[in-house]
Order: sequence, then C-alpha cells, then structure tokens
Amino acid sequence: MRVTRVSISLEKRANDGDYGSEKSEVEIFADLEPGDEPHTVLDWMMGTARMQVEHDLLQSPNLRVRQALIRKVRRCNHCSEPLADDETGYLHPACKLAEDAEREERYQAAKRRNEEQERQEDERDRVATRDGDDEDLPL
Repeated sequence: MRVTRVSISLEKRANDGDYGSEKSEVEIFADLEPGDEPHTVLDWMMGTARMQVEHDLLQSPNLRVRQALIRKVRRCNHCSEPLADDETGYLHPACKLAEDAEREERYQAAKRRNEEQERQEDERDRVATRDGDDEDLPL
C-alpha cells in the first residue's frame, strides 16, 4: 500500500483572561508524489500549521491573547543558554559541575587565606613573646 495523500488539522486557543478566548484553526492537505516520505511531509505540515496559528493569534487586537502566546524560555543561571523542558533545575548538568568546582575552589582559597592569616598571627605572637621575654630576664 502506498500513501498518496496526507492531511493535518491544528487548532490553538488563547485565553484572554476574562472568560473568553480566541482560536485559530488550520487544515493542510498534501498529495504525495512517488518517492515522497509521508513522515517528512507531515513534519513539515505540522511546523507550518503551528507557525500559522501562532501568527494568526499574535495579530489579535486583544493584548491578553497576544501575551498568552509568549512562551517564557527558562535559561541556565550559569551560562544563560535555554534549558530543555525535561531539565528540572536552574542549571545544565555541566554548568552545575562547573559551578560546584568554582565553589570548591573559592572555599579552598578562603581556607588557604585563613591558614596563612593564622600562621602570620602566630608568628607575630611568637615575636612579641620573644621580645617581651628579654625584658623579664635579670641583668
């Protein structure tokens, strides 16, 4: 059996926030030639239909309908690239590892600074104690 015709129907509604909505509906039909891949044609038709219904609703005179079509893209807090829909956090896995490594490096640097500061304070105390010991010695 050979597929000779494919069709797609797509409808999109946008809520206006006041108990109303607007919709756009598109139907596309395509006659296939021998050698055409039905799945490829259907993918193209779906993309075309989506663009058309969104375009139609974006032309609405109602501001709330136009705003309802704005899809907020979640972005990674580290690199600002878009996050995939299946990612649940606020970072890409690689960015999380990079951020964890940066945090660990800051921790180690602070730890080294504190150790150096303590060593310098101990040295000052030893010097002060040694200078004070000279005064206590009998002549």
